[in-house]
Amino acid sequence: MNNTLSTNLFRVANTNQVSLNYDDYGLMINTAVFQNKNFHHVTSDFLVNGLYTYDLSNLANLNTPISASLGAGYVDDFRGANSTLGQSFSSTTPSASQPFTADKRLGVYDLNAGLNYGPFGLLAELDSTIDSVNTAQGSINHLSTYDIAGSYSFKLDQKPIKAVLSYSKTHNMSLVNMPLFGDYDSKIKSSTGMKSSWLGSLQYEPIKNIYLGPELAYSTMYNQTHTWTGTMDLTAYF
Repeated sequence: MNNTLSTNLFRVANTNQVSLNYDDYGLMINTAVFQNKNFHHVTSDFLVNGLYTYDLSNLANLNTPISASLGAGYVDDFRGANSTLGQSFSSTTPSASQPFTADKRLGVYDLNAGLNYGPFGLLAELDSTIDSVNTAQGSINHLSTYDIAGSYSFKLDQKPIKAVLSYSKTHNMSLVNMPLFGDYDSKIKSSTGMKSSWLGSLQYEPIKNIYLGPELAYSTMYNQTHTWTGTMDLTAYF
């Protein structure tokens, strides 16, 4: 499975946590505490994020469903987090696989907005560190990415299909070895950072809660070379 650059770099995965959630009146709020155990010295961490979705159908007096959403999130210390960027931090000295260090807790924020109109969807997202980081060559300002994605949902033989096209771009990420497919712990990674990426996919649900579909990613590296990655994804929910 291919992911957008923001997902691979900033989305924390496989983390044991204690969380508290609120979901009502279109507002979802999540807070959680956890530990970054993969960092050389274990650090306590917390996150908070919220998403507000508003139904615009009645306001616009339209028969087609339309809704808009705004969201924001914050992680208090991203060093050692279970993501491509989090695992690129060292607690000692920078190396090829861990090119960054930070002298203090490194906060990360997320901003996102979405619009859904009938079968069409649009989403924009920005992720960034709050402070600068250190490398063997000196200090680097904020590490950031942004994604823009569009989707279209339809049916074939009464089976739902979703087509998605997204564009991602990074800033100051030339030292990060990116997974060419899969999650942050993939063994197949690029030798240099990805500057931008196009990702197209089809998701077909032949059986309820089982999704199948091809994905194709075209990426531009910081050294101006290009990569093509194609996968066939199979996902089942129980």
